[in-house]
Amino acid sequence: ATCLTYGSQIAFLTTDVTRLIDDYAYYRPTVLALVPRVLSRMYAAVMEKVNSSKIKARLFERAIKSKLEEQK
Repeated sequence: ATCLTYGSQIAFLTTDVTRLIDDYAYYRPTVLALVPRVLSRMYAAVMEKVNSSKIKARLFERAIKSKLEEQK
């Protein structure tokens, strides 16, 4: 209830897993409840795009490394 008071919204994503990435981009959730299988599919889709070129892979690797260092 507190989240809703401060402007959060509730969104029910599509049942079509192939459109999940589109829904995610549209709603841009702060909290996302998913089952492991869906997370695995999302990870695979992201990694496929990242590994499509060496430049993307290096930028992605650098971004992850930077964020992990920031979290320490």
